[in-house]
Amino acid sequence: MKSQLELRSLSMIIFGLLLGPIVGLSYLWLVQIVLPGSAAADPSRAVAAWLLYIVLGGAMCLAVEAIVVAPILLGFRRYRWGWLNGASGAAIGFGLGFAFWFVASLISGQDEGGWAKLAARSLNPGAVGLIAAVVFRLIAVRRSPAI
Repeated sequence: MKSQLELRSLSMIIFGLLLGPIVGLSYLWLVQIVLPGSAAADPSRAVAAWLLYIVLGGAMCLAVEAIVVAPILLGFRRYRWGWLNGASGAAIGFGLGFAFWFVASLISGQDEGGWAKLAARSLNPGAVGLIAAVVFRLIAVRRSPAI
């Protein structure tokens, strides 16, 4: 069954691919830097940390989008898979963010504390992927006009 969703214009797709990670990484910055209160004494450090999150995290997100998301979008545009919708896209986004951080932590030797702690530390990067996918869906995907 073909999807009732379709991709918008290329400019909207690019906008969604850029804005999604910015919103997701801003969430990560908020929960890791701002909410713990570590930046309350020096707001300029919070702004510098946000820029660092956006630049470095954004580069990682764009790499994942180029390697994994772009082929999925090309397939969706051609085949209009019925299974690819907002919920499955959000799940894919969460899975990519979670798996990327989990594997990178294993490779870099930051797996102390066991698998459960490593999985718990991978939840926020998973949330970045989920948020980026939802933002992309809202910007770059629409319902097909009725024929």
